[in-house]
Amino acid sequence: MTKNQTSFKKGNQYWQKRAKHVGRPSTYKPEFCEQIIAMGEAGLGVAEMACEFNVHRATLYDWATCHADFSTAFARARESSEAYWVRYGNANLTNKQFQGNTYIKMMQARHRETWTERKEITGANGGPIATKADDGAIADAERLIAELSKRNDASPQEGGADSDTERPAPSEALPLADDSENEPTTTG
Repeated sequence: MTKNQTSFKKGNQYWQKRAKHVGRPSTYKPEFCEQIIAMGEAGLGVAEMACEFNVHRATLYDWATCHADFSTAFARARESSEAYWVRYGNANLTNKQFQGNTYIKMMQARHRETWTERKEITGANGGPIATKADDGAIADAERLIAELSKRNDASPQEGGADSDTERPAPSEALPLADDSENEPTTTG
């Protein structure tokens, strides 16, 4: 091992030891587990729970990553919060003043994973969606591109034909298909 490699290794070990203690100390306490479950049972959302602890909501997710007991309690609190609001909705179904649309929007905002409608679109047997190009449409597109290229080459702005050459009027535009429905019509 060279001298540079040895000094790098020693420096790296120093920073690895130091990195464990860098930053503000965590305000996490084990008693937060019981408190967060009680908050969920009262129907509080994640943002409200974070405010009760005087932390950002990302901190709750960080604590759940670092502390297994808090992770379990946090998951239970979110489930309890959803259950609280489901019970509230069920209890008010027959109430004439209950605003169901507002309730649904609130539930979709609070509990996206379980209350947001999702439609998965797949092809046959769950495979990808098959697309088929219409040969006639492709031929029409190629013909239009070729015609427009010819017109562009003949344009005086591009150094084509003389400036006395007139450009076709918009009413002389190329039809998109051979049928008469797509041909331009003029009145008057």
